[in-house]
Amino acid sequence: MGTVSHRKYIKWHPDEASEPTSTVVLTSPENRFVDLRILLPPGGSDKLSQDPSSFLSSSWIPQNPPQRAPATAVVVFLFPSLLLPPPSSSSPRFPYLSPALLLVSWLTFSEPTTAGQLPLDRLDWAIAGTTSSEAATAPTGEAIRRATFRHWVSSRHADPRGVSDVGDMYPQHGSSTTLERGVMVNPATGLPTPYDELWTDLLAPTSDPIAVLRVDQDGGGPRGMVIWIGTLCQALVRDGESISLERWEKSEASVGDDDDDEAVVDEGAWTRTVRMGDRELPCEEILTGKVMLEKDGVVACQGDMWEVVELHR
Repeated sequence: MGTVSHRKYIKWHPDEASEPTSTVVLTSPENRFVDLRILLPPGGSDKLSQDPSSFLSSSWIPQNPPQRAPATAVVVFLFPSLLLPPPSSSSPRFPYLSPALLLVSWLTFSEPTTAGQLPLDRLDWAIAGTTSSEAATAPTGEAIRRATFRHWVSSRHADPRGVSDVGDMYPQHGSSTTLERGVMVNPATGLPTPYDELWTDLLAPTSDPIAVLRVDQDGGGPRGMVIWIGTLCQALVRDGESISLERWEKSEASVGDDDDDEAVVDEGAWTRTVRMGDRELPCEEILTGKVMLEKDGVVACQGDMWEVVELHR
């Protein structure tokens, strides 16, 4: 079962707790992970424009996804002739489809929104790798889990193989949060420093699709990972000093009524909420069904061959 983790704060001892980033970690059933930590915009905003900030609600997705309908309204306003009435020759068997209706359909249901471009100086840290955990005992005698995160791709190391970090996981009883405690290098000081991180964790429903793709070119070249869990997808790839990453989120599905009071299901749309770098990544093709995934299959993207190493659906 996949897990989505959203960090609530980090505390570098002895400083106060704060959250300067939008940090989301996707972990697959086979314990691969992609961890993206994006610095929040200046000015005191506490989240990105589409940050998945409520994982404990009925959905983990943005509650107010960007809509494309306003663009339709603008076009119709500029070109009122699109609202011409149907010709007298139309019939029930061959109903008249007005240009305005066709335009609305095209603008609403065509390609997904691909916003979210950010400069790399908004990146705090991006990591992909594998994780494992074992039973441990806290100094207080409490039973905890000790997690090890082995880095395979990192924005901070050109070759992070052999790099790992370890954190002790303290479940917060009565909630779905976990307090992680450990020691790692504080980027502000460059010194190993004790830290606390509070995480909200959510297990993905068993009905959610999960896929993991990996690129690893022998003899150098790009190394990267894509993880898709339900309504969230994150990708990270590094080639030498070049780093590219993306986060995608799917808007909430809804049920409404049409003009004949019949139920209409809106499955929601994928939106790219974060992108950094200029390398093409396979997220959009995967999420919109432009390519069919098969276990151990390959997806080609800008000359990179992404292997499907996990597929659960």
